[in-house]
Amino acid sequence: MVAILAASIVGPIIAWSMYTRALMLVDVAVAFTVAQLNLLWGMLLAIVFLGERPSIFTAVGAVAIIAGAVLVQPQLSGQAPGGTDRPEGRMQALAARTTTRRGLLLALGTSVAWGINLLLFRVAAVNLPPLQANWVRTAVPGVVWGLTVLYLERSRAPRGLQRGGFTRRASATPWPLRCSPTSSTGPCVSRRSPLRLPLP
Repeated sequence: MVAILAASIVGPIIAWSMYTRALMLVDVAVAFTVAQLNLLWGMLLAIVFLGERPSIFTAVGAVAIIAGAVLVQPQLSGQAPGGTDRPEGRMQALAARTTTRRGLLLALGTSVAWGINLLLFRVAAVNLPPLQANWVRTAVPGVVWGLTVLYLERSRAPRGLQRGGFTRRASATPWPLRCSPTSSTGPCVSRRSPLRLPLP
């Protein structure tokens, strides 16, 4: 049960969060191909922790995966559109290389997290029925994401508007006013403040 719970966190939450961010920084073909190294990490982890022995065809496939990930990477030393002779061009080229490296690192981290997820799910699949394992792997991320959204919404709300863990929107109407019953044009006093407000 611990293995399936960990797989529910590592794969659908951590890995997909990094992969979504990587897609914002590099092309889809680059992020997807690097992320598919999870097959290689899964195989290596299975060899180390589960004692599996891959065949020669599995080893050839792993080499092909690595070669594809290397070939698809963009050139990190490419120049900026305006050239690098000018300071602006050098800054643009440096920013582009930094962004690309961050995207590649996030895609690589995604592949590692997915590889760990494969190992954990393999361990859980031995001890749990398939339906139960898939239900836990699907339900746990939904609960975690739901609680995360509620927490973020609550932390962003102004003070005084949080009640019972949920946020309450500020009312567009002012607090009720206490007006003089003898004069329709007399001053009104807010119940929350002694400040006198003129009638409209």
